[in-house]
Amino acid sequence: FDTNVVKAVFDKEGFAMYFSRAPIPFDRDKFRMQDAGYKIQDKDNRASCIMYHASDIQTSELLMFKHIGIYSYRRDVLLNLAKMEPVELEKTEKLEQLRALVNGFRIKVKETTYETVGVDTPQDLERVKKWLSLSS
Repeated sequence: FDTNVVKAVFDKEGFAMYFSRAPIPFDRDKFRMQDAGYKIQDKDNRASCIMYHASDIQTSELLMFKHIGIYSYRRDVLLNLAKMEPVELEKTEKLEQLRALVNGFRIKVKETTYETVGVDTPQDLERVKKWLSLSS
């Protein structure tokens, strides 16, 4: 999965429930994690923890919705959100829309069949530049 692609989960009325850079929904029966070989033990050798790399997570037949990040706010709502301090989930995920959800705002989402291209990394920018040069 790509952490630069934000995933969305929404309810039956089309309102966002959560956004994440992680694979959501996380279907434990369809995910398989490979041991990356890292083990951490405390100094008394009483507890151990296996660490996993994100690239070791494999999915199969799992439906995820990509969030393309287009918003429309009423002016008063946007001004109100801008005055609020960032919330922990927002700081963790680096997703400002979580501030709205945590503070009780509802975000309506709309599904589209159009494929979008995000420009979130230098590699994305190069890919788009190449595509544009081929298109002209």
